[in-house]
Amino acid sequence: MHTARRCGLVGGATALASIDPRRSDMVALLAESSGGYALRAMRRNLRCQERRILRRRPVIRNECASINLAALATLPPSTFGHAYAQFMRHYQLDANSRSPVRHCDGAGYAYAMQRYRETHDFIHVACGLPPTVVGELALKWVEVAQTSLPMCALSSLGGSCLSSLTQTQRSRLLLRYIPWAARTARSAVFLPGVQWERWLEVDIATMRSKLGIEAAPG
Repeated sequence: MHTARRCGLVGGATALASIDPRRSDMVALLAESSGGYALRAMRRNLRCQERRILRRRPVIRNECASINLAALATLPPSTFGHAYAQFMRHYQLDANSRSPVRHCDGAGYAYAMQRYRETHDFIHVACGLPPTVVGELALKWVEVAQTSLPMCALSSLGGSCLSSLTQTQRSRLLLRYIPWAARTARSAVFLPGVQWERWLEVDIATMRSKLGIEAAPG
């Protein structure tokens, strides 16, 4: 991609994603246009942690039998799959809504970004974070520590300062969620590299223990 165009995309996407971290379209554009070195590291992490992901390149879509929400909702309430189904239905989210990767050079890097994007809702559930402004910012702090994606750094830093948070929300983010994010990023496995589909029938507390995830506060 031409350097001037890339800079323009990064600048515009950064401004909009900082104002509203729930703008998934701008967050996605920022991630693709500013990834570079971080994408290479993400691909290496995927290869080291779960080689089958890069070999098989699974996708997370509504048509995948493993994430049928109606079936997952019948699992015991303590399971990760049940929690995921409840999360998607409660917040009226759609696994097919994640936009395709358009600005990454190379199929391997594009898939690493696509996998990162498609697992986002799974990680929300695993961490116990709602898709609110505070929840999205808290997750971005985990992601910046684990992926080093410039997008995560820009949106987490900018969003913490520029988004429409109340003083109470900003204090909660700074005093509770960012320290939690730092602990979780250190203790957890590389979260985009988890094959979440294999954990759907597992008790969510057991899954968190095995993956080193501390549930978010509050």
